Amino acid sequence: MGNFRCGPDSFLSHFVHEEMAGKPYLELEIDEHSADAGIMTRIEAFLDSIRFLRKQGAEGKTIITKELILGKTPGEVAENVLKTGKTLYLPPVNNDHVFALEAAFRANGINAKVLPETDVESLMWARKYTNNKECYPYIVITGDIVRATKQEWFDPDNSTFFMPAGNGVCRLNHYESMQRQVLHNLGLPQVELYAPTAEKALIDMGRVNLRLPIDCWTAIAASDCLFSAYRQTKPYEVIKGKTERVYEHVKKMLCETILNHGNIHNTMKLARREFDTIEVDKSIKKPRIGIIGEFYLRWHPYSNNNIFELIERLGGEVVAPSVGENMYHFNHTMMDDTKRKKKRLYWLELFLSGRWQKFHEHNIYKPFADFLEIYPEPSVQELEDLAAPYANEIIENEITISIGKARWLLETKQVCGIINLIPFTCLLGTPIAAMLKRLKEDYPDAAITTFKFDGGAEVNILTRLEAFMHQAHQYVDQQLTF
Repeated sequence: MGNFRCGPDSFLSHFVHEEMAGKPYLELEIDEHSADAGIMTRIEAFLDSIRFLRKQGAEGKTIITKELILGKTPGEVAENVLKTGKTLYLPPVNNDHVFALEAAFRANGINAKVLPETDVESLMWARKYTNNKECYPYIVITGDIVRATKQEWFDPDNSTFFMPAGNGVCRLNHYESMQRQVLHNLGLPQVELYAPTAEKALIDMGRVNLRLPIDCWTAIAASDCLFSAYRQTKPYEVIKGKTERVYEHVKKMLCETILNHGNIHNTMKLARREFDTIEVDKSIKKPRIGIIGEFYLRWHPYSNNNIFELIERLGGEVVAPSVGENMYHFNHTMMDDTKRKKKRLYWLELFLSGRWQKFHEHNIYKPFADFLEIYPEPSVQELEDLAAPYANEIIENEITISIGKARWLLETKQVCGIINLIPFTCLLGTPIAAMLKRLKEDYPDAAITTFKFDGGAEVNILTRLEAFMHQAHQYVDQQLTF
């Protein structure tokens, strides 16, 4: 028995289904519209099915095992990939960061490849192997994995999928075990998942290969920097398409540098010179729109209906949070956790890792320090402090950094509006949407809204976005008047 669209139940129901294979069981979802008569009818039918099966003498067969749910540790999987030369397939999150990560893995002896971009076929397979109650990112990623297994080029005996795991209340915790079950049902139990926990991903990678976390963080930080420069420049370019061409060129430069263990600082200097060649016209101020919300959805163009491009088409400029921001947040929450549990050596390891990340990121950003208009950004602790009036201090997840980031952007007048991108029934995104209503009371002139996605036809997204951008343009006009 559970609530309608209950987050944990959306995954637990899969395990119940597999565990009860061949045996009758009843699953009841309750909401405010549930009527006693309908529930009684279902219970009576369930009891009748039990009586019938007793007469038939049917027996169930349990197929779930501890090994199937837990799998091997990330370290064991990574060592096996390195030793055997298996291909590590990366999810196609976007074209801005994932290819640099692919280069980082390949530079360290791992045969990494990015899966083809998500399409309608991905969702078709996803709907078959999910119950459609899970969060949308899980459905999309699982669809990409299943689609890959159906291709002629896929070799199950020499393939591994990269699927970062996590801790906390987010349903990301269950992705790996559920996807392992899907692969088992596909008859591919030999296909492994490399699932380093997001909170300590770089540390875990370092235990396998000392150079790997350095290259992965370089890929993330440099990609964040180039992406910010790209989004800042594109809406104001004089020669249409010039920014896109420069951006694609510097991304290739970055991948080659990482792949060959080149000098990242020289590459970033060259990238800055490339961006300086783009002629821009900023005589007309365009409304900046800050993006917050669920990590995967805000970065995956297919899942968010290419909303970044739509905002720019409607005359806006996108300010998206960095991937590195989430990495800092994971490190911060783990430090708080180890401090409470008095794990001093682990705390010190996290502390030194975080300090090195910040130092290395600073050096990567240095050529763009006077180019980027929104840099540097607040620390995780500063974001939590900003979120304090709206979110309880014990909340340490995407809620605090999203609300804190939204407030900072509005308070410093960096943006004219905030869009919260979340999956439908997101366990973290839904509270963010509720807290944004309170934030709106403190910043009544700003445009603030939430877009929810579930893979259905978003027929009204353009209409809603047009209305939102109209309000954002009005906000800009008011600021110019004063």
